[in-house]
Amino acid sequence: LESSALTAKSGTDLQQSLSVCMLYRLREVCRALAARILDDEPETYPNRTIHLAAHALLSFGKAPDDLPLLMKVLENAGQIRGGYRKEENRPYMEVREMALMAALRLLGRRPQDIGGVDRVTGYCPIRRFTQFDAIRDSDRWNEINTKLNQWIEEAITKKP
Repeated sequence: LESSALTAKSGTDLQQSLSVCMLYRLREVCRALAARILDDEPETYPNRTIHLAAHALLSFGKAPDDLPLLMKVLENAGQIRGGYRKEENRPYMEVREMALMAALRLLGRRPQDIGGVDRVTGYCPIRRFTQFDAIRDSDRWNEINTKLNQWIEEAITKKP
């Protein structure tokens, strides 16, 4: 399974391989596949594949090694279906929101650390991080990305 996953070539094969590896909790294979996806040009893969790669890093990522990959995704406002409760009236989740959750977890931070934003409570299907306060005000993303990039740079420079 690992060999087959790591030799996947097309975007569809990579996405399916990553889904299966996440199901079987093959941590290092998930990290390797996520790195292949996120290290490519952003328009190479559909948003759902990039979102899944960020999701894999949320589950299995290691700081500071995987943080540079997430920096690339923090600008992606592409949408995928699902993620939020019906009462929020928001049937989609943005790719950058999953990257934000992953970066916060790898940095040992909480959503509240990004500070005073209008939030939409969402759901991520990972037990240890089930609730997420997404950003309702998209104008705040530049500020949030600046703060996150600073935290990521600090984490990377502290790398032993």
